[in-house]
Amino acid sequence: MSEATRAILTNKEAIAIDQDPLGKQAVRLAARGDLEVWARPLADGGKAVGLFNRGSEAATVTARWSEPASAARTVCGTCGRTRTGAR
Repeated sequence: MSEATRAILTNKEAIAIDQDPLGKQAVRLAARGDLEVWARPLADGGKAVGLFNRGSEAATVTARWSEPASAARTVCGTCGRTRTGAR
């Protein structure tokens, strides 16, 4: 297993989202080619939003704060690369 794969699979924030007690599934909000945006409600009233590039080429994936399903107060990259405060 690569170190990158290990880091993803043992990431505490990602595990917490996966094991959130509300237990609601995510729904796909948008898809364009290999790019997808998914969101799921969390037990604390927040939302987890996932931005995915399923392709093999680097790409930019965007979610708009104006869309109610993706509105959030804090953004945290579960891979540990991004963390921003209130919008």
